[in-house]
Formats: sequence, structure tokens, C-alpha cells
Amino acid sequence: MVSRLSTTLSRAVDRVFGYDFFLSYSHKDGKNYPRLLKTRLEQVGFKVFLDQTEYVPGDDLRRETRRQVKKSQKLVVIARTDALKSVWVKREVEIILASGRTPILIDLNNSVERASPDAELAMLAREHHWLRLMETSTDPDGVPTDYAVSELIRSFGVMRQDVKRQQILGVTAAGFALIAIWAGYLAWLSNERRQEADMRLATTLETATRFVNQTVQMSDKYGVPREFVLQLLKEPEQVFLQLAKSGTDTPEVRQRRAQTLLDFSDNYEVLGDSDQRLARAREAKAILAELVSKHPDKVDWQLRLATASSKIGTALLFRGDRSGADAEYEEALRLRKMLAEAYPEDRKVQRDYSVALNRKGEILIGLGRYEDARGYIRRARDLRRSLSGVDPENRELKRDIIVCQIWLGDSFKAEQRFADARTEYLVALEIAERLTREDETSKNAARDFTVSLNKIGETYLGEKDAASAKFYYERALPVRKRLATDESNRAAQRDLFVSYIQLGHIAFSGKLTGKARSYFGNALELAERLFQKDPNYAHWQADAAEARGWYGMVAEAGGETMIRQAIAQLDAMRREGRLVADREVLITQFKGIVAERTADAGQDKPPASIPPNR
Repeated sequence: MVSRLSTTLSRAVDRVFGYDFFLSYSHKDGKNYPRLLKTRLEQVGFKVFLDQTEYVPGDDLRRETRRQVKKSQKLVVIARTDALKSVWVKREVEIILASGRTPILIDLNNSVERASPDAELAMLAREHHWLRLMETSTDPDGVPTDYAVSELIRSFGVMRQDVKRQQILGVTAAGFALIAIWAGYLAWLSNERRQEADMRLATTLETATRFVNQTVQMSDKYGVPREFVLQLLKEPEQVFLQLAKSGTDTPEVRQRRAQTLLDFSDNYEVLGDSDQRLARAREAKAILAELVSKHPDKVDWQLRLATASSKIGTALLFRGDRSGADAEYEEALRLRKMLAEAYPEDRKVQRDYSVALNRKGEILIGLGRYEDARGYIRRARDLRRSLSGVDPENRELKRDIIVCQIWLGDSFKAEQRFADARTEYLVALEIAERLTREDETSKNAARDFTVSLNKIGETYLGEKDAASAKFYYERALPVRKRLATDESNRAAQRDLFVSYIQLGHIAFSGKLTGKARSYFGNALELAERLFQKDPNYAHWQADAAEARGWYGMVAEAGGETMIRQAIAQLDAMRREGRLVADREVLITQFKGIVAERTADAGQDKPPASIPPNR
């Protein structure tokens, strides 16, 4: 079992932790310089891709090139005469641009400036001011200079791939080895003392699953690409489920198996695999439904069944199936209500019921049933107020009330009843301000404060009052900047990105192009940094493309190229099924801007509407 896990782990690492540098060049320019550059970089510990050594017979070169470029941290173009006109080099550059990154050029003997008019890469390099390392040599296919090598090393501001591989392999393999050893012990124990093995089996599964859960949750903090963790997840999942089946099929072992499935559903949610997320939740629900039908006295199992329905509903909602989500939320609500009536003094049961009520309201907003939605959300709010009255020191219950106020406001805003929405948001703001004053260190209260401010700003924007919207957006900005200093806080990073985009649009609509450029530039810098840290997370990739498009709208030079790059990247994500529906409108907006530029060269015009907060 240890060997199997280790082999899978190594294979996953090799597939994901690709290369530090991808060397792009034309064979017509010569093969010696790229080969020697690869050797120099490898001597100091970097992993380097060069087509002379890495491709194998039978590879689909077009597909393999795309895969290897995307896996590499840096694309280095050996910029000589033929490379600047090469179709293959151009394709490799386009791949790196579509992923939100820019190439580095080693400009041998000023080839970029001396390039012929048909050398499109030279034109792009000059227009976009790509990083160029100037090399002068009497033998352009000779030995790379120390300057070029040292500058490439200095440009590499992230952890080397071999170091990252060793750290991830070491920590994760050690953890899985311990799990496998314990599983082997249980297998022996099951033959000797079956009853004792069965008693310990659920505990072992819980411990093993907790380890995997922590690995997934820490993937953000330590910059572990999601593709790696996703591949890693599949093997232990099968091991744990087989382990669960190895014991006597008691109700306790089956409910533990169901909980393991729910945990893995959560992990697949974090990693963005909606199919596996939904499948695991459905498997868990089937097990729990049968258990509850046979053991109706088990309250914990009923709670887990309700949780399974909620998770299925959320997964369906993510896929755009609002009707299916509504049915699952309704089932969860029925179970939560039954338990709340049976255990009126149990605060956790009551709070869970309020969550189910609120979720039902959320889904009804999406279905356009606004008044019905408000009925459910108000019931949730009233229940939370009652719980807060019994436990006035519980800050989380007060935050729960803020959530209800925000959703009530959203229901009115969806109907363009902006004044009514603002009334609800102001209540949320008052609670958030009070919580912030009581504990200035609370990041959750501070975020609630900024969300409330932003929501109020959106109502003014809906009323075409850009000045008032700007006032509230600017109040939120410094707090969001402070929260975003915690780079592990994904929500805070995205909130700051949204603020930059919103303020950029307000500045642009007020013809303050320089200020808009500053805001969009900040958004682009933030999004690209986050995307480079985690290139497999679709939201960061979409954010980087969006920011590039809006910055292109106000750029002093090369703007149309940037917008076209944004369109290409977003369109590729849409074809791959990784672009959420509400971002698809960006493609249309950016195409409209390009069309306007073509029809009316140089006249910046604001978009028809400022994109809402996402």
C-alpha cells in the first residue's frame, strides 16, 4: 500500500511540477546556444525544458508543446533572426500570453530592433516592453554570457520547482506512509481480533481523512498547485473507501464512510472539480438516507443527511441547475425544520435550521421569486435574532444576521428597488461597524463592514449616482488593502481586486483616464501575482484576463492587443468549461470595445454599464 501511494504521488508531482524555464528558439538559428544555456541553468538547480532533450518519439508535438509551456514558470525566447519569424516560437509565446504571463527575450546582437517588418514577435516585444536581456557576441550560437545566466536567475522570483517538489513529496509521502502503516496494522488486527479492529476503523478513517483535508486546505497557503492536489486526492480516496469496506459492515462504519465521502466532496469543491464534488455528496446521501430510514432515532445521522442534501444543492447551483438545487435545499430544510421542532433548546440545531431557511431564500432570488425569498430570509433573521438574544456575547450569531440583511438587500436590488435594498444594507453596515469597534482585530467583522459598504455603493450606482457610489467604494478600499496583506486570505484578495475594478470604471466614466489606468493597473498587478502563485485556479486566471482587458481600454499604447489577449484567454476558458456564466459577458464587452476602436480609432468610450460586484 505504501509503495502504491508513493508511486502515485511521484507520478502526480512529475505531471504538475513542470519546469522553471522553457527555452524557445528556432533550429535554423542554431542549437548550441540553447543547449549550453540549459546546462548552465541546470548546474545551479533549475529544471529546464529544451526540445532537443525532452520530447520523445510518438509525441503529438502541438499538444505536448502547449502542455509543457503551460507547466513552465518562465518562457525564454532566444531572440535571433529566424526565431522572431518562427511559427513555432510565436505559438509558444501565444500560449504563455494566454496564461497571463509574458516571455523573457535574450536579444542577441540587437535582433529585435533590426528585425524585418514580417517579424511579428519583434514588433510585439517592442510594443509591450517585454523584458529583454541584451547579448552581444561574435558567435551568436556560442556560449551564453554570465550576464544572461545571472539575469535569468534573478528574474526567477518564485520557489524553484525542484525545491517545491522535494518539500511536497517529503511532507505528503510521510503523512500517507503513516496512514498506510496504520491501515496495514488494522488489516492484521482484523484477522486476530475483528471486534477491536471494527471499533478502531472509524477512528482511523477520521484521522486519515483529516490529514487529506488539511493537505487540501493548506494548498493555498503554501502555493501548491491545485492540479497536483487534485491528482493526489484520487489515490488515498480509493484506499480509504476500501479500508472502510474491509471491516464489518456495521451502521457506525457505514456512517463513517458517508462522512468520508462528504469530506472528499468538500475537498473537490476547493479544487474546482464539480463532477467529483457532486458525485461524492450523492454517494454519501444514499448511504445516510438508508441509515436514517432504519435508525430514525440517530439525530447526528439526520443532521448529516441534511448536510448532504445541502452540499448537493450547492454543487448543482454552481453548475447552473437552480431547479435541482431548489429541490435539494427543500429536502434539507424539511429535515432541519423537523429537528428544530423536536429540539427547541438545542442552539446548534436551531442555527442549522436558520441556515437552511436562508439558503432556500438565496435560491429563490436566483429563480426570480423575490417576495417568497424574503419570507424565508426574514424567518432566518428572526430566528438568529432570537438566538442572539439568548447568547448576546456570540459574535458569530450577529454576523449571521448581517448575512440575512445582505441577502434581503440583494433581493430588492435584483428588482431594481435600490432604496429598499439600501435600507437593508445600512442595517448590515450598522451591525458590522459595531462589531468592528468591539474588536478591531476581527478580520471577519472588517470584511462584513467592507461588503456592506460595497453593497450600498452598488445601490447608488444603480441610481446613476456615481459620486455617492464612489464615496462608499473608497471607504471600503483602505480596509480591503489591510485585509489583503494576508496573502492566504483568498476572499480578501478578491475583494480588493473587485474594489480596484469598480473604482476604475467610475473614474473612466468620469473621464479621469489617468486615475482609471492606475486602478486597473493595480487590479492587473494583483490578479497576475495571484494567478502566477496558483495558475490552476480558474478565478485568478479569469481575474487576470479581465484586468488585462480593462487596462487595455485605458492603456496609452498597445491597448487593443491587451484586450484581444483578454478575449482569447476568456474564450479559451469558456471552451474548457472553466469560466463561470457571469464572466462570459466580459467577452462580449471586450469585443465591443475592440469594434469601437476599429470604427472610431482612439476615442475612449465608457462601457454601456459598469460591471456589478462579483
